[in-house]
Amino acid sequence: MLINVPIQTERLVLRCWEDSDFNPLYRMHTDPDVMRYLGGPLAWSRERAREHHSRIMASWDERDYCDMAVAVRETNSFIGWCSLQPQEDLDGEIKLSWRCVKESWGKGYATEAGKALLAVAFRNLGVARVVSRCHPDNIGMVRVFEKLGMKHVRDLDMPQYDAPIPLYVLERTDYERSQDKGDT
Repeated sequence: MLINVPIQTERLVLRCWEDSDFNPLYRMHTDPDVMRYLGGPLAWSRERAREHHSRIMASWDERDYCDMAVAVRETNSFIGWCSLQPQEDLDGEIKLSWRCVKESWGKGYATEAGKALLAVAFRNLGVARVVSRCHPDNIGMVRVFEKLGMKHVRDLDMPQYDAPIPLYVLERTDYERSQDKGDT
């Protein structure tokens, strides 16, 4: 494993998955509002979702990168997941991703988790740049990208979506410059 967990921020802990994460994870992935820009709620049975959750938990020791559960530090309450993952469709570049339960929206948690993972990507993993993408109508996620210093560099044609998908990038040099200024 290249990423050492848990990663603690002021209000969050990015950690290994726990059995207790299953129910809120399942509710999140079946919530139409959460999944609106991702093709809609997953039509998974609880059994299929449980198998997926078990695979995520079991894969920790086998992979260099992973999905991490995100919890509120004070309560250890699951509020979503985040990840740094190499993306085959983006020539193996490292993609920053997250998903949060609706009740946690608007509290700055995605930005806080994103900042922590960008620090890991640039300081610990030594990547040259981090990419991310979202549906163009997902204004909340676009705002998080902007707060993280990511820039829209081009649009991707992805047949599963009804519009070109903007690709956001943060270069190491821009990240380091923001750190020198104290932006993050």
